[in-house]
Amino acid sequence: MNQYPKWLLALTFPSVIIPAGTMIFFLFGGVHIFGTSDVAALNFLLYLLTQLFWLLPIALFFLSLFLWGWTHERAAVITATLSLLISLSSLGVLIWA
Repeated sequence: MNQYPKWLLALTFPSVIIPAGTMIFFLFGGVHIFGTSDVAALNFLLYLLTQLFWLLPIALFFLSLFLWGWTHERAAVITATLSLLISLSSLGVLIWA
């Protein structure tokens, strides 16, 4: 972890903690952000789309660390910021839903 600057780790830390805490609500809480449908296949696709609110920030966290290790600092910071915004929006979705 010494190869990563502390400010980058501080920026990406909520991107892992927030989805880890909210994934139980998205998985089993019955959160229907995009509504429901009568068609079972469409219902399943909407469920998968809802799961991206906790899965995508965790994937972007690891991507930002890989990008920093590959010396793509600007892309790593943009990816970390995007991950933070998605995880904060997942909190907003849970409060709103």
